[in-house]
Amino acid sequence: MGIARLIIVLALAVCMTYGCARDNANDARKERLIDFMNLSEEGWADSLGTYAIVVKHLKTDADGMNRIYVSGKDLNVELLPTKGLSVGQVFYKERPLFWSAPVDLPDVNALNLQDSSVAINGVPTRGVQFLKTLMGGIELYGLQNWGMHYTDPNTGEFHPLHGETSNIPMDSVVAKIVETGMMIKGYMTVRDYEESGTEPWYKRGKPLFQVIRKISFQNGIPEIFLEDEIINTSEHELVPSFGYHITLYPVEGCEIAIPSKIIEDRSAGPIPEDHNIWPPSKNKKIRTEVGVIRKGLQLLEDSITAKKMVQSLVVYPDGTGIVMETPNFPYYQSWLCSGGQGSNEFTDLNGVSLLTRNWDGIGIEFGSSALDHDGNVDSSFNQSYLLPPGGSIAIPLKVRLENEIETTSIHNEIQEYNRNQIEK
Repeated sequence: MGIARLIIVLALAVCMTYGCARDNANDARKERLIDFMNLSEEGWADSLGTYAIVVKHLKTDADGMNRIYVSGKDLNVELLPTKGLSVGQVFYKERPLFWSAPVDLPDVNALNLQDSSVAINGVPTRGVQFLKTLMGGIELYGLQNWGMHYTDPNTGEFHPLHGETSNIPMDSVVAKIVETGMMIKGYMTVRDYEESGTEPWYKRGKPLFQVIRKISFQNGIPEIFLEDEIINTSEHELVPSFGYHITLYPVEGCEIAIPSKIIEDRSAGPIPEDHNIWPPSKNKKIRTEVGVIRKGLQLLEDSITAKKMVQSLVVYPDGTGIVMETPNFPYYQSWLCSGGQGSNEFTDLNGVSLLTRNWDGIGIEFGSSALDHDGNVDSSFNQSYLLPPGGSIAIPLKVRLENEIETTSIHNEIQEYNRNQIEK
């Protein structure tokens, strides 16, 4: 399994048998700290069923960088606490929901997101270390810049690709049994990041935001719910620049369907005829990527929260599908990528490829502003993200596996909405 070592720590009163802690109902619902810097295994039990939480280190990952695994009936969830508590992989029974990442867990302490130690097609490029860290199935980007790396024309400040949040370790992570199952909650501090100092980069500078991430799931249910609360902890009004990448497991011929009235190629070129269909790479050393911007999105009311949500879908050849529910955002695009293993597109300065595996994925990328800083957003979207001191915004996301009948129904509804879709 690629596990270097696993040490069982009896930090709490747990049974020696895997997953059989003898907590009473009240104790089971108390928050418990997960010490993700130390390897451990715990069982959790209450009337809702049994969960096990394991902290592991994989031998392919950087030293000291660990993963959290939460398992219950049929559902196994991997979380990355040193990468903003990104969701890594989720298995329902034996089926993966998210992609097999092209890189391993990086040493975030060694990163310098501002430097030029990564080359794109042989050219050292500043601020793109993100390319050797993208591995989560769900990642949060920002919060000073969620998009492409650029120099702010107003301040002259340089911002690295996709910002910092997907590479910030959590301050703390706790677990708790709730009525709907298991909830993992993490707390992260986002700063203005001074360039020099003795502390790791993510601990330098003044705090700007706190992110509280909640990830919930239930035994036997192929669904994961995530909510981020972004809080302005500074003394000034701030506008968080935030975005997300949800990258699902691709299968040849799977299709992404997004209810959108207008579509346009991100590179302003013609839209490929098969832009919705994922193909494996013909040459694994050549990475191909298709990004299609979506506007005029259909909004459906969530039956539980009553919030208006966008419901996107990936349909697989076996008729099942994975639904991604998100709020509406000014920028929203489908994203299909394949190939790249061992390629010279992204390398270190010695020419060694950053991609140890293919960059094979299908999903969506969305955020609070234009990805390319070109103003290309849905002009009909009208919402301010300005936060006063202490102000906050909550962003709920949901990913679930659907059976053939539900997939067909959702797919048909999206196709009907897209009947008169305009290509730009």
